[in-house]
Amino acid sequence: ARAEAAEEELPGIAKDQDERRSLWSAACSHGDHGPSCPLRPCAELGDNFLGVTQASYCKVFQNVTGLQRGMHVCAPNNPGDGPLPLFVFGHGHMTEPKVYRWLLHTIAASGFVTASYRACLLGPCPDAGSGEFLEMLRIVDLFSKPSFRLDGIPAVDPSLPVVVSGHSEGGRAAIMAAAVGDSPAYLQGTTHAAELDKEDGRLRKAATRIGALAALHPDPMYEAILNPDLPRFQGAISKTPVLEVCSGFDVSIPFLPFKNSSCWYFFNAVTSPDRIYWDQPFGMHDELYHSTSSYPWVATFSRAYALGDREAKELLFGDCPKCMRRAAARAVPGELHLGEGNISLLICSG
Repeated sequence: ARAEAAEEELPGIAKDQDERRSLWSAACSHGDHGPSCPLRPCAELGDNFLGVTQASYCKVFQNVTGLQRGMHVCAPNNPGDGPLPLFVFGHGHMTEPKVYRWLLHTIAASGFVTASYRACLLGPCPDAGSGEFLEMLRIVDLFSKPSFRLDGIPAVDPSLPVVVSGHSEGGRAAIMAAAVGDSPAYLQGTTHAAELDKEDGRLRKAATRIGALAALHPDPMYEAILNPDLPRFQGAISKTPVLEVCSGFDVSIPFLPFKNSSCWYFFNAVTSPDRIYWDQPFGMHDELYHSTSSYPWVATFSRAYALGDREAKELLFGDCPKCMRRAAARAVPGELHLGEGNISLLICSG
C-alpha cells in the first residue's frame, strides 16, 4: 500500500535555505537557553551532540487507509543506508502535530522516521480521548507491514523496537499503548478490548513492538474518565523503558502539591527496570511548543532503546561530564526523592 502526500509541512529552516545548518543549532537558538534556563543543552552538549548535523523534512499525509485523519511524518534529509527506526507521537488536546515541529524535526534529524496521528483536530476527542492510543497502535501496525510505504519517506525497519511518545493527551495515549504491550490484561473488559482483539489481536501485536516510552507532561492517569482501567494500571508497564518529562508547576492538568501530582503518580505506577523521572524546574504545560531543553534528551533516550546506541545510554545513565545527571541535576547526590519537587532528576536503571 502507498499513500500520497497531500501537502508538505516545512520546518523553521526551509529546504531551500541552508540545509547544512545543524537542526540542533536551530532548535537551540529557537528556545530559551539563557542563564536562567535549568538545562542548556546547546552550551553544555554542543551542536554536534550525538553526531546530529543535518536537517529534516516533514510531510502531511491526509488520507491513509485505517487512520482517522492521516498522519504527519518527518524524516532526515540524509537517511543513510538501510531502513530507519520509528518514533510515533501523539499531540495534545485540540492541537496538531505541526505545533511540535521543533521536537519532531530534532527526533527525525537523529535518525528516525517520526509519525504523528492527526486526531480530533477541531474539537474534543470522544471518551475524553481515551481511545487515541488505538490510533497510535494503528500507525505501528501499518509500518510493521513490509508493503507499506509513504512517498518520499525512507523505509522503516519493522525489526527494530518502536518508540512511542506524546504530550498531554498524546502522552496518555503513549502510556496506554505501552501498558497494553507489557500487560495483556490491561483494558480487558473495557470498551476498547473489542478493537484490540479484532483480526486476531492485530493491535495487541503492534503494542508488543513498543521498545521505549517518552511521556511528556502526560494527562493524569489516576482519573477513571481518562484511564478506563485504573485497577490494572498499577504495574502494567513493567518492561518498557520510560522517560517522563513533566513539572510540578504545570497548572494545566489537575494535581495536588507535588507528592500527589499526576507526574509522580504515573512514575510510581511504572515498575520497569529502566526509568527516568525529570521534573523540569518551573516548566509549564505548553513548554514543548517553544522551549527545546528536553529535545536532545528525548532523542538520546530514543536512540538508546530503538537502536541500542551505547553512547546514548551512557549519556542517560553514566556519570560523564555531558551525562544527564550532570546536565539536569538539581539536588545533592544521595538526597531522598519524595516526589515533592525537591529533586529534579531521578534515574533508575536495572
